[in-house]
Amino acid sequence: RVFQQMSRCRAILSSPVSGLLSKTTPQSIVQTRASLYVQPFKFFVPRTQLFASKLSETASPLTCVPSLFQTPSLGIRTISYTRPCRSIDDFFISNADVDKEGKMTFPAVGRAWTAAELRLKSFDDLHKLWWVLLKERNSLATERAAARAKGLQLLNPRRWRKVRKSMARIKVVLGERSRAKGHIMAEARAKVEAEFAAARAAA
Repeated sequence: RVFQQMSRCRAILSSPVSGLLSKTTPQSIVQTRASLYVQPFKFFVPRTQLFASKLSETASPLTCVPSLFQTPSLGIRTISYTRPCRSIDDFFISNADVDKEGKMTFPAVGRAWTAAELRLKSFDDLHKLWWVLLKERNSLATERAAARAKGLQLLNPRRWRKVRKSMARIKVVLGERSRAKGHIMAEARAKVEAEFAAARAAA
């Protein structure tokens, strides 16, 4: 096998491609040997890339190696890895701290959403707010179950009531809109039927 590689090297050096080189240098010999080692991978690499590094005398022997192993972008999938941000820790977010006096301090939370405020929101905003409140309710339910398992009470139980009230009021607002839409559609249907009946009677 070594003799075969040497014969290939001599054939390449005596080929017209080698005549493009002004002189045979150690760099060209290393580049030629590197091209021989990637012969099994010729079907991945265009022939122009195999001899591109040999045509330049200023290139170092090591710079030609990465270019020889480059593969065309066609049909190649790059592997990407994204670490998911979801974990069980997302359901433990209301951790209490202890102040200097030894009292437990809870995270600052606002009041519950009122129905008047929710009526000003669009359907998309209500949909997003519903999922935020649902995640908050699930996290509080997880904390309450963990506290009951240890014989303790839920930290800051007012948050649970605020979340449930907000979700209930979102249902109320959506119910009002659904009923209003039903009334409008019923009135429009009755109007169309009345016009159709009048036109039929006139005919």
